[in-house]
Amino acid sequence: CHKMLPNAGRGAVNAMLDAVILANSLYEIAKDATYANISSAFEEYYTERFPQAKADLESSKRVASLVSGQTWKDGIMRKIILDLMPSSLTKAAVVKTIVYRPQASFLPKIEYRGSGRVDPQKESKRYFQEKVTAV
Repeated sequence: CHKMLPNAGRGAVNAMLDAVILANSLYEIAKDATYANISSAFEEYYTERFPQAKADLESSKRVASLVSGQTWKDGIMRKIILDLMPSSLTKAAVVKTIVYRPQASFLPKIEYRGSGRVDPQKESKRYFQEKVTAV
């Protein structure tokens, strides 16, 4: 349900991020799945995902206007951004979209081997408790 330009795959990426965050939220309450807990899991999912999904949607709208806008303003912006914007600003815009990389909280964390920044992820209370209990 992410109405975004298909060229960058952001709609598919957002769908996968939705699945990970929703699975994480439901995992936390799986052993006590009352109506109230299920509702709070969906609220937690919404709280975490909505700002990021909204930002990606707005970014997609800006790119759509830049790439295919028909007004004189769109043409000027296209000329400035595509021809005159320094590559460092372009790189900064791309980096901003890839720092949000949540993982399934019920699986062992993947070792980070990159060189760029990654946003911290909310840790799973249940996974940590089960891991400590198993030892």
